[in-house]
Amino acid sequence: MSTQSAIGAIVGGAIGFFVGGPAGALYGAALGAGVGAVVGGVGISYDGPRLSDLSVQTSTYGADIPRVHSTIVVSGNVLWLENNKLRERVRKVSSGGKGGGSSATKEYTYFATFHLGLCEGEVAGIRRIWCSDKLLYDAGSDDLETIIASNEAARNWTFYSGSDDQLPTARYEADVGVGNATGHRGLCYIEFRDFELTDYGNTLEGAQFR
Repeated sequence: MSTQSAIGAIVGGAIGFFVGGPAGALYGAALGAGVGAVVGGVGISYDGPRLSDLSVQTSTYGADIPRVHSTIVVSGNVLWLENNKLRERVRKVSSGGKGGGSSATKEYTYFATFHLGLCEGEVAGIRRIWCSDKLLYDAGSDDLETIIASNEAARNWTFYSGSDDQLPTARYEADVGVGNATGHRGLCYIEFRDFELTDYGNTLEGAQFR
């Protein structure tokens, strides 16, 4: 008998005794054991850390747009955040085993699709990208592992040089509407798609790219 069944039998027997005497105790114990077994099989669900507000907006209106000459480090400004909020993904992680019941914890992961404005265009390219203290991309590296990691990271973002003929991106148009989307012409920016924020405090505040 599992722990849940034993507890259910004790509680059910006690209640049955007060209601129907010794006979009631037997019926109550049997019923309680059954309930305990069912509860033990279903398990208990717990919620892991979760954001109470997904509407994270870190754009700075009226911020200066840098002009870049030669090679320089700049910090970006969020121009657009898809649906104006982070995307939440929930995953259940089960624990426990047969006979002793089980429990499940809901783990929450957050992603963002956004445009990060860098500087006035047109720019030849980007050599390195950091997020907080993590190097995500290094175009000038001759280390094989760094090259592989950089190429993998580049699959989830697109660089726009700031040309005068830039067109709106598909994700941006789908979110704000075809007639409302701009190509950010003359502005160098990056579109990050489904960027996971787990390592950056689940906020765009920690995702400043340079």
